[in-house]
Amino acid sequence: MVAGEGQARQPSGLWSFKRRARKPGNSTSGDETPPAVGSSLVPAGGEQLTSEQSSEQLTSEQSQEELERLRGQCEQLTRERRQADARMESDRRASDQRIRSLEIEIHRMRAQAAESKESKESKNPATVDKSPGRGEEPMHDDSESPPDRRISCCDCSKDASGNYVALSLNEATISKKMIFLALIVFVAETAMLLGVACAFAGVSSGLSGKLQNKEATLHAQEVDLREARSELPPLRADLQKSQSQEKYWENRYEDEHADAYAKTVALDKSRPFNLITGLSAHAVPNMYGKVAEKTIWGYWYHPVTCRRKAKCTLPPVVELCVETIKKNRGSFDFKIVHMDEVDDYVTRIELPIRWHRLIPAQQKDALMNALLSRYGGVALDISTLLLRPLDDYWNNMVSQGATFWGYMYRINGRPWRHAESASVFFLMSRREGIFTTAVRNQLIGMGDRNETGAYHHWYLALGDQTLTPILHMFNYSLPTCTQDPSILRPPPTAQWDQNATMCPELELKWDKASFGPARNDTTILLHDPRDGPQLPFAFGKGMALWNITDSTPFTEEQIPASTKEIGGPMQDETCGSPKECWETVFLQRYNAPVQPGGARLLNFVKLFAHAKELKGMTREHMLNLEGSYFHSWLRLAGITP
Repeated sequence: MVAGEGQARQPSGLWSFKRRARKPGNSTSGDETPPAVGSSLVPAGGEQLTSEQSSEQLTSEQSQEELERLRGQCEQLTRERRQADARMESDRRASDQRIRSLEIEIHRMRAQAAESKESKESKNPATVDKSPGRGEEPMHDDSESPPDRRISCCDCSKDASGNYVALSLNEATISKKMIFLALIVFVAETAMLLGVACAFAGVSSGLSGKLQNKEATLHAQEVDLREARSELPPLRADLQKSQSQEKYWENRYEDEHADAYAKTVALDKSRPFNLITGLSAHAVPNMYGKVAEKTIWGYWYHPVTCRRKAKCTLPPVVELCVETIKKNRGSFDFKIVHMDEVDDYVTRIELPIRWHRLIPAQQKDALMNALLSRYGGVALDISTLLLRPLDDYWNNMVSQGATFWGYMYRINGRPWRHAESASVFFLMSRREGIFTTAVRNQLIGMGDRNETGAYHHWYLALGDQTLTPILHMFNYSLPTCTQDPSILRPPPTAQWDQNATMCPELELKWDKASFGPARNDTTILLHDPRDGPQLPFAFGKGMALWNITDSTPFTEEQIPASTKEIGGPMQDETCGSPKECWETVFLQRYNAPVQPGGARLLNFVKLFAHAKELKGMTREHMLNLEGSYFHSWLRLAGITP
């Protein structure tokens, strides 16, 4: 494979902006000073603010306007309260006036009653016994009192000058009607005053609550604004990093940009096929018809150390892997295709239009699809240790009349916690087989794009995401990523691609019901890679350096507990030390007997991430790592004695 490949790792180079959540705290509006209206957020040094910073300035101005509006409402409430007090005072004065009018009316009615009584007595001079009966109260005769001494509702009378004077204790006799009337007036006034007071208190309380809520909201907005300002420096740093990365990629592909632009301009004039492929009609690549079907294909490209075949230096670990393939290729040929050799084997119309702009891992996937379609053979990752020839795999495929022999996760019934199904580090196919469909699909799927963002899993777009829908055409009952429990219910320690929205089955653009029965015109052979070349501890830290005689139990750093969860690579394994895993897992698979007409379980070992623990070591250093896993595999492959 190429630099940066791997089926279950997270790609590097991703960066994102994250906004820190506002921390809760005791908000005291008196301790904070809102920014002035119209102030601009201009960083030190005179840098112009981004649209996000302008938005923060606008938020501050809106907060100031909201505060001014609330102050105006408070002043309006104060004026309304004063008007209510004035109305209450006016109502109290009107009530006093009505009471005085009632007193005058009562005084007039008593005078009329006294005059009427005197006139009756003058007509009937007979003596009337006015002594009260038993149980009766003595009645006060108003006629015996002069008009200016008659009782009023305020227990007072007028003197000779017409002024009110208080009555003496024996003169202050008030009737029950007057007392009842005064009580009614007092209760009515009290109820009215209480009602007005309650209404005023309710209105004041509601407005005060609204004002406090508005002030709290304004304070929170001010805190958010300050926090946003504090986040500006790291955002600027991220922006500068992004700009530097963009400049790097622009410089790297400067020549390709110019060439692509020239082709685009010329496309409107004539011969688009020739512009894309460099060929005329009915032409084939130079190597077509000169390559045997039994060929092991590899690809390697590095923008600095391996731009073309004549100037290509492989990393020492990859160089040793290549030696194992050459040593144990059996009856197969072995070819490493370099960037400057691609046009000799396939036409550019068989690759995505902007294939040269893809990352090396995706370039490899697309190129392998085209090579297997045109020539057949085996597509093998270059970071693979081939321990024995692959002839038994090929013979098994041909004897069963199959067109494809490969690996697919979940075939053995065990879940797999990554959003992938078909494994593409080993693909064996007859020429003009299912990969002819893969070539067509990758060309249409990429279109004019120079990246794979249109696919559900961008890293596996031209491998698993292209191959899995084709395999489902031959067997509708294949296990799917979308029904894997470890994908549907990921744990808190989930992998970056442990996500059902990234599954390759989502790339199926056809309906099984409308297509009818599955295809039966050819046969495909599928196996689970975890039963063979993909060792369960392959993702352990420093695996290539483990010693086959070391009985020390694994540490959490070497084999994390998360790898033993459902769907993890160690979910069903019990070996607990390097020695035990070598003997009970690797050697058991390597030495497993072959069934008649079948193939061995393990003829090669896949090194994920190019065995990064060996990065930087020289060839001599790695050959002297006696007893290590890597050295032991080289010995089995015949590279070391």
